[in-house]
Amino acid sequence: TERLPELGGHDWDMRLADLFAERSIRAHRGDPRESAQGLDRLLQLAVQAKIALSLRQHTTVSVGVGGQVTNVRITREEFESMTADLLAQSLALCERLLTQVGWKWTDLRRTLLDGGATRMPMVPRALSECLGYSPESSVAPDEAVARGAALFAANLLQIGKGSGHAPQFTLANVSTHS
Repeated sequence: TERLPELGGHDWDMRLADLFAERSIRAHRGDPRESAQGLDRLLQLAVQAKIALSLRQHTTVSVGVGGQVTNVRITREEFESMTADLLAQSLALCERLLTQVGWKWTDLRRTLLDGGATRMPMVPRALSECLGYSPESSVAPDEAVARGAALFAANLLQIGKGSGHAPQFTLANVSTHS
């Protein structure tokens, strides 16, 4: 079986962390990635920046290394440009999965966003282009997994009780990644 690429919010975080480190190196010749603590701090800053850029057009983070601080300003446009390949890979994975089940984007009637990375404006915008409609927004992306698990558990309980009722839905786990 061919191994599919694993993509998740961490990939976007790493792009930001690397950008912050490179700007720190240019400003002060110090690489915060050289220590585990420095890398951990960069990843924290990256997550904060990713969240901020989902809400605003730009943000600034302060990267410290060796007693020197570099203020790094990044715009949403820069972030989207530097991670466009990750989004393209994600969409290609979706396309591939649709092809495997014999579907096209137009066969999908409703699409529910799942997970925090789908809060990045580039994700629903790109999906809207593929689908021809906006993805469902009635369920918070962070709650979608919990709600789905609750529905699945309720379905299993009904089957286990021998209710004789056919499941009201089927679960197809097509793309689980960290």
